[in-house]
Amino acid sequence: MDLDVPDRVHIMPVGYEEERIYKSAIEYKADKVVLIGHSEDGPEDEERAERIIEQLANHSIQVVRDSCDIFDLYDSLGLIAEFITEFEDDEVYVNVSTGSKVTAIAGMIACMAIDATPYYVRARDYDGNHPSDIESVEELPQYPIDAPEQQQIQMLYVIDQMIWHGLKSSKGKLIHVGEHLNMPFVTEMDIDDKGKYRVLDNEILDPMEERGYITIEQDGRNKIVITTEEGEKALRAFRYLIDDSQKQVVQDLLESDRL
Repeated sequence: MDLDVPDRVHIMPVGYEEERIYKSAIEYKADKVVLIGHSEDGPEDEERAERIIEQLANHSIQVVRDSCDIFDLYDSLGLIAEFITEFEDDEVYVNVSTGSKVTAIAGMIACMAIDATPYYVRARDYDGNHPSDIESVEELPQYPIDAPEQQQIQMLYVIDQMIWHGLKSSKGKLIHVGEHLNMPFVTEMDIDDKGKYRVLDNEILDPMEERGYITIEQDGRNKIVITTEEGEKALRAFRYLIDDSQKQVVQDLLESDRL
């Protein structure tokens, strides 16, 4: 009888560490390791990654590789969150002792916003920037955080794309796109067109404005929604909440001149 047993997936940003990565993966009996390198890594960094991969391969641990700017909070958070979501049916752990201080923060936020286990690997010896051997592996406490709702991030993406295409993101156009995306604010209630504006404000725009993600400006008879710098950062950090099919719907609408 085959049992569908979840894999143990470890997400590990890569900095100067080697043993903190492969030894903790081995000790925690990882089935798969996601190595997140720096997008501007050089030959020395690649050699380090290859040594880590060799050690993991010796213990039949699969490796997935990706990269981001590990010194940018939102880029790191976005990629770590994407991988936690990708492996949501498995047991996901995030090593917050490797990589940069920024990836440590990003890893903790991602674990608290979604559902993964952060852990810290205490090195036995510290030689400058190159900690060696491991003394212990400790799971860290986590507390749920109030992440933005999925449809709020989806709407941020819609607004961002409309602005990028030189379009004014009026509330009427946002409702039109929301209908094509089957977003809850238009599908879960039996309301008339006027009511959709009220629900758009209450469930999406007002909360995002309070968070500082958007501003709303008067343009003649219309109100135009504009993303702020904080909104752009949130979109980068929580991009895992938008799937490819939704992105395609938005692009099709933009290219069809129906907005």
